[in-house]
Amino acid sequence: MPKVIKRSYSIEQKKEVATYAHQCGRNEAARHFDIDKSMVGRWVKASESWTSEIKNKTMWVGSGQKAYFPEAEAKLYNWVIE
Repeated sequence: MPKVIKRSYSIEQKKEVATYAHQCGRNEAARHFDIDKSMVGRWVKASESWTSEIKNKTMWVGSGQKAYFPEAEAKLYNWVIE
């Protein structure tokens, strides 16, 4: 089996690929940027939820642990701030 090389892509690079895929198609974008077409498809689907609030230097969109008890964390935050 060939060794798989993992790469990280910035949000700007992902946006560029998603924009190109919207204009020319997913398969053409995959060939143009030398990326797997399933990854391009995931980026296109995820690009619908990307906002300008996300930092451009962030590598992973939606990464990080989600809060188990968001109401309790909000109360704790308010208590600490007071």
